[in-house]
Amino acid sequence: MRTIILGVGNPICGDDAVGLHVVQQLRRRVDDPDVTIEEAMTGGLPLVERLAGYDRAIIIDSIRDGNAEEGDVRRLTADAFTSAADSHPHGIDFGTALSYLKKISDEVPDIVVIGVVIGECELAEQLSPAIAAAVPCAVEMVLGALER
Repeated sequence: MRTIILGVGNPICGDDAVGLHVVQQLRRRVDDPDVTIEEAMTGGLPLVERLAGYDRAIIIDSIRDGNAEEGDVRRLTADAFTSAADSHPHGIDFGTALSYLKKISDEVPDIVVIGVVIGECELAEQLSPAIAAAVPCAVEMVLGALER
């Protein structure tokens, strides 16, 4: 089964870069020729286009949830992201982009999203302490998703 792991974020927007930090650690722990690990500094349609040709996708990104603590890590399915209701901080929302993909392709991979709850994004090149502490949990969740 061909799998892509995508860490999403902006490296100069502080906690928004959490997905990038997670994939940096995964590169040291995953050695499987059927698993591709990449960074994505975009959302919406360009992100969804990168899923083409894979059976499974694991996306790690920051999410917002006013009812959760910063640093909470969640395992979500793509169904959790509906058009225009996505709490994603990047351009066109993930749900809308995914709905477009489903309309134009019969080959939509199984998608798992590992979301790390963040607060406001600030201009910074490092993660806040709460989000940095969540990175190992997110790494373990990705490794668990790979085993399924």
